Amino acid sequence: MARQVETPLPPRERQGSPLAICATDPSEVDPEVRFIVAAFPKGVCGAVCFLLGHYLRENGFPGAEYVNGIRRVDGQSHAWIETEGIIVDITGDQFAEIADEVVVTSDTKWHRQFCDHPGRRPADFLIYGADTPHGLAYEPIARHLPRA
Repeated sequence: MARQVETPLPPRERQGSPLAICATDPSEVDPEVRFIVAAFPKGVCGAVCFLLGHYLRENGFPGAEYVNGIRRVDGQSHAWIETEGIIVDITGDQFAEIADEVVVTSDTKWHRQFCDHPGRRPADFLIYGADTPHGLAYEPIARHLPRA
C-alpha cells in the first residue's frame, strides 16, 4: 500500500474532493455525466482526475498532471494526479489492496504497476474545452467543497 507523506497540499485539498463527490446527489448532475457521482470511486478515476486536476490547477497547483496506465497483470486501467512529485489518488480504493479513500504519497511503487511510462497530460477538463461533459459535473460537485 502507498504510504502517506507530508505534502504541499493543504488538508482541505486532500480530503475535500471525495467528500464533495459523495455529498453530490446524482440528480444534481447532468444525466450525461451522472455516472461520475453515482459510481464513485469505482470506474471513474479518469473522469474524476480531470475534475480534481482542474480544482488543483485553479488553487495553486498549476503543474498538476493527469497520469494513467494499464496494469499488465490483469488489464485494469487507472488514473491519478501527480503534482510537485506527489501522487494524489482519490479513487485508488476501488482496488482491494488500497484501503485509504485518499492516497497522497511520493511512493510510486503501487502506481508504477500500471505502467513504467504512463500517459501524462494536463489535469484539467478545460484542455478539451469549457463545454465538455466533465464541465457539466464540475460545478454541481464544487458546490459541496468546503470553503476556505
